[in-house]
Amino acid sequence: MNHSCEPNAGFCDGLVLVARRAIDAEEEITWDYSTAIDEEDFPGFACCCGAVPAAARFTLFAISIPIPRNGLRDWLLPYLREKYFP
Repeated sequence: MNHSCEPNAGFCDGLVLVARRAIDAEEEITWDYSTAIDEEDFPGFACCCGAVPAAARFTLFAISIPIPRNGLRDWLLPYLREKYFP
């Protein structure tokens, strides 16, 4: 599994990773790391996922741009959903 800005999987009911769409047999399983990372000291890293459009740099959910952030609401770990969408 790896990060993608256009993931084919996401979290549901806590730490259960589920398909967001049909995944081909040879396709890599991907999820958006920002749906599980919220540590203030996380430095981020260059995003090389190849998705179009992909972020130039992967960052925390808290500082990701608003439109993708809203689209990820249902795929967040529960503590992040409660924190950012009370």
